[in-house]
Amino acid sequence: FLFIVTASNVRAEENLLINPGFEEGAASWNLWGKELPEIAEGGRTGKSSLKAQDVAGGYSAGAWGSFKAEQGKVYTYEAWVKTASLNGEAWIELQWFDGTNTIQIDDTVTSKGSAIISKTVDWTKLRVEGCAPSGAKTGRVACKVEGTGGPAYFDDAKVVKKNKP
Repeated sequence: FLFIVTASNVRAEENLLINPGFEEGAASWNLWGKELPEIAEGGRTGKSSLKAQDVAGGYSAGAWGSFKAEQGKVYTYEAWVKTASLNGEAWIELQWFDGTNTIQIDDTVTSKGSAIISKTVDWTKLRVEGCAPSGAKTGRVACKVEGTGGPAYFDDAKVVKKNKP
């Protein structure tokens, strides 16, 4: 048997996020929290990662990035997270916004409650998937942490549009 694979048959998935590994600092990401997250040296890959910590307890902290979305299309969001003595939770979310930047909250997809990370855990991939609802113009992804104790580190975020259901 002879199989020939041409370059046109092989296509890498395009990551829709800019600066997904925080190699360019916080460029293209918006940071929030009582104490703002910072860019830490070292990561799962590359030289940097996002370090987020809820120093006061009861306040979430993290970063969000966005991408252009097409309604009716399915998107997968993955990010790697590592925690150190976290007495709380670290998770990811995928949200949709319309043309007026209004959140479509009923269509938010989160790993909280099913695939959260706490205590001390080495690099673990979190993944969520959602379909952009009618009227969606922008997708927003977030890396979040809540709880006291040590920080959560996020790296290698990725959003891809699925071509087939």
